[in-house]
Amino acid sequence: MATFGLWYFKWNDSSYESRLKLTLGGGTATVQDFKNRGFDYAVAVGRGGEHIEYSGNGYHDGRNFAEKVLNEYLSNIPYYATIPYYKYQSLSEPRDNPSGDGKYWSDWIDGILSIAGSNLRGFYWSQESAWMIHDGLITLEILEVLSTKINDYGLKFIWIPHARTKERDNTDDIVRITGASPPEAIQ
Repeated sequence: MATFGLWYFKWNDSSYESRLKLTLGGGTATVQDFKNRGFDYAVAVGRGGEHIEYSGNGYHDGRNFAEKVLNEYLSNIPYYATIPYYKYQSLSEPRDNPSGDGKYWSDWIDGILSIAGSNLRGFYWSQESAWMIHDGLITLEILEVLSTKINDYGLKFIWIPHARTKERDNTDDIVRITGASPPEAIQ
């Protein structure tokens, strides 16, 4: 079975730095350290986008992320690139109009694709709220457009929803959250 690990990066107003540190001896972890921990794939993320450069130009931001993170840090491991939801230094403002056409996010994908290496396996949607569509944080139509675009390149679009919260009743009920049919019971 393939194993995926989230590898966090942070924009420091001029460049990206890895937030993956070695526990013993300090220093920044390498791809080999990541592989030694049993991960087959890296998912390059930045805390929902809060730690990802935001200039307002999705193509520029995506291309810079690919150049500085994907090509420099992750060139020796298959990876998924984040699609950052939030603006830099904000966990409340989306990068695009969540009910609009998704242009910033579509341009981000184009920027990544313009220079991403052959280890790119797909994209990871960084808004982890399972309630994002229900709460109006994003429209299903934008996600469908982005997913189709990514799949048309032969790549995968992944999302790891975080559903449980103390602020809302029944958040461990994925059927209620998504409207999906319940899975068959495992015998």
